[in-house]
Amino acid sequence: MLSKRPAHYLWVVLIACIYEVFPLLCPMCGGQMRLIAFITQIEKILTPSGSTPSPRMLSYSLYRWENNISAAAVLGVVGGGGLGQMLAFHMGLFQMAETSTVLLAMLVLVALVDAMSYGVRNALSR
Repeated sequence: MLSKRPAHYLWVVLIACIYEVFPLLCPMCGGQMRLIAFITQIEKILTPSGSTPSPRMLSYSLYRWENNISAAAVLGVVGGGGLGQMLAFHMGLFQMAETSTVLLAMLVLVALVDAMSYGVRNALSR
């Protein structure tokens, strides 16, 4: 039986705040639903069979993460925010010292993520 500790219901408040829906109300009839289970260990979701995730899946996930960080810089230049937006802003004002600092930060970030991803993928392939 699930305890009714407030910590178990924190996710309800978070979902209600973020998505503006109340997850314990039935979408069909509007009746109240009750919490019957709560997973406290994320490993149970990520690896339902109890085995470790496959190296291929982890390798691909790391590759996508590294790709998303690189793409975020490009999206920022065209108006998506983040480091790319800072780069576009400083370039537009011809502030070359700040532009070079932002470029250096972007290069270091991408290089660190790439190196970490490479190390993890190599460790997984052994």
